[in-house]
Amino acid sequence: MMIRKMKMSKAFFLILISGFLLSMKISSTTLNDITSNSKKLKTISLSFLPLFKNENLDFKDKIYENENSQKFSIETLKVYISKIKFLNKNNEVFVETNSFHLLDIDKTESMLIKIQIPATLQYDEIQFGIGVDSVSNVGPMIGDLDPTKGMYWTWKAGYINFKLEGYRDGIKSRNQEFQFHLGGYMPGENCFQETHFALSQKNKTSIKIGIDIFDFMHQIDLNKQNHIMSPGEEAVSLSNQLLKSFKLIKE
Repeated sequence: MMIRKMKMSKAFFLILISGFLLSMKISSTTLNDITSNSKKLKTISLSFLPLFKNENLDFKDKIYENENSQKFSIETLKVYISKIKFLNKNNEVFVETNSFHLLDIDKTESMLIKIQIPATLQYDEIQFGIGVDSVSNVGPMIGDLDPTKGMYWTWKAGYINFKLEGYRDGIKSRNQEFQFHLGGYMPGENCFQETHFALSQKNKTSIKIGIDIFDFMHQIDLNKQNHIMSPGEEAVSLSNQLLKSFKLIKE
């Protein structure tokens, strides 16, 4: 009787060991599958190119002219790009998390955004916001939303979506400077914009977007309108004009 019990105990022990080893194998396989799947990503390069009349913007070293025959130079160009999404047949298939990127013409590396998406993802359109939406204006101030980046007014006014500064006639003096700081998120003052582009090639991994400052500046009379430093109707109107500056560069 004792021998029989010992045999049963040994058999039960072997079953437990076998079950444990099998579970370890399953867990290991599952972990390997997860690790393998996590590596099946591809990188999308989203480049933003500052332009003037479809030509590369010569930052600080060139005098430009608008349709009012007014000359000016550009010293500062910053803009928030946010809420980047990819669509396929008008349906969202990928949304970037924590999607806030501050483009700064003075920092070349900031003009390139790299996004990792599933390698098998199918998409034919890209969508993104210009500025910071109203919800995010009262959210965590981290990353590119850090107020030390110089793109935040106050809790009431919120973020500056777009900042363009320079000098009229190319003369660097306080009397000749212009400053367009466009932002605001309260009702009637919301300057956040969204735009989208159908891709010339489906599943394209290198996407170039031009920001043509001529399209923004061409109708502005710098003698009458040269300082916008707070939310309001002027900021909203110019934000609508800014939207026209963004264009897909087809290759």
